Amino acid sequence: MSQLTVIALATVGLGLSYWIAWYGRGRLPGCGAGSGCDAAASSRWAYLGAIPVALLGAGLYAGVLATGLVAVRLDGDSGAAGVSKDVMQTLSFTAGGAAVWFTLLQLVVVRRVCAYCMGLHTVGVLLASSVAVAFPGDGPALWGVPASIAVVAVGLLAVGQAVLKPRTYAIVPAGVVADNRTPEPTTRAAEDAERPALGPTTSNEPARRSPLGDSPGMLSARPADESRIVVLLAGRVRLPSDAWRRLGPADAIHSVAFLFDYTCDACRKVHSLLHRAVARRGGDLAVLLVPVPQSARCNPLITNGTPPAQRDACHYARLGHAVWADAPHAFALFDGWLGEGRAPPPLDVARARAVEVLGAPHRDAALLTPRVDRQLREAVALYKSAGAERVPTLLLPRASVTGPVPSLDELMRVLARELDTLTAATARAATAMHQRVP
Repeated sequence: MSQLTVIALATVGLGLSYWIAWYGRGRLPGCGAGSGCDAAASSRWAYLGAIPVALLGAGLYAGVLATGLVAVRLDGDSGAAGVSKDVMQTLSFTAGGAAVWFTLLQLVVVRRVCAYCMGLHTVGVLLASSVAVAFPGDGPALWGVPASIAVVAVGLLAVGQAVLKPRTYAIVPAGVVADNRTPEPTTRAAEDAERPALGPTTSNEPARRSPLGDSPGMLSARPADESRIVVLLAGRVRLPSDAWRRLGPADAIHSVAFLFDYTCDACRKVHSLLHRAVARRGGDLAVLLVPVPQSARCNPLITNGTPPAQRDACHYARLGHAVWADAPHAFALFDGWLGEGRAPPPLDVARARAVEVLGAPHRDAALLTPRVDRQLREAVALYKSAGAERVPTLLLPRASVTGPVPSLDELMRVLARELDTLTAATARAATAMHQRVP
């Protein structure tokens, strides 16, 4: 292979790795929640500590490109040309070894394949092979000092990733949204009380238009008599507690909202953890479940293509809504069954389970009722208004948690920090107010 082939491969590798590092998961075509690239990019193996490995790859390819250009320009036996060739061989062999390492991780550990990543890994292997042919060393190219250094470097990478556990989620304060825009101002509580209902209507109640599309900065509703308002994101989101599916008691002290997709790998992990967290909190936590399918078939916000894994996302969300609407007493068990494991059950199996739960008198109306589709539209509007860019996202009273929380203990720490400190602050404020009253 010619030396120009090496330069071309290094350029492609630099561009592709920088593209992946810059745009990240969820913003590349076909990389929505639940896709292979989202599963790979949201895993701990996408980082070395806090550094994205795609950024490290960009540095490697930039080094190969720079030293390759120097070696080609000098094209002689001078000391500078020899040093450039050695450095280029070391960096390119490291890129090839890292490509093999990350391919094994995807196939064996993550068990999902990122097409963009695999393309980059293919470039890495081809680059290492091309350098070995176009810039041979004094002895067998693959057994020289550069290759030995590359093996050590890849080994250190593997050990570093095993030891350093990166934070795979972000806690975003309520005053900040993903694109760093200041959220729109909220309306007054008195004005909120005059808005029509957010949740699905009952069978004997005429449908009322949801306010979601009219108020991107605030979600509110007129609650039913038995409902209470759940205030999230420092007042930017206001939801009636009975308008959405719920895990935990209706009278829980703390309530949060979970934006998710049943077909999203990371969502399913957090979904399972939330079931356990509700039980561990001993009745003081309720989770409002807001399915936001990452499919363009029912979510107009999905504009970069629907991955194959999300083909039936809308149907799974509708099944959950139907069970909650007509058989709320059985919803927690159905939701736990639908959300367990690495992937949802086949759609026909899930549909049969929903029909079994609902029973013959209600199943046709429940699965086809317009209120199910209406609540799906309202979930998408909530997703947009809350400033979320991807799922899973957990809406808390003063912040949002985006991305997969890796363990139950970590989730419990996040909830304790965000919820219990709020309770303590509220108690202190109430005490101070009481002391000021004569």
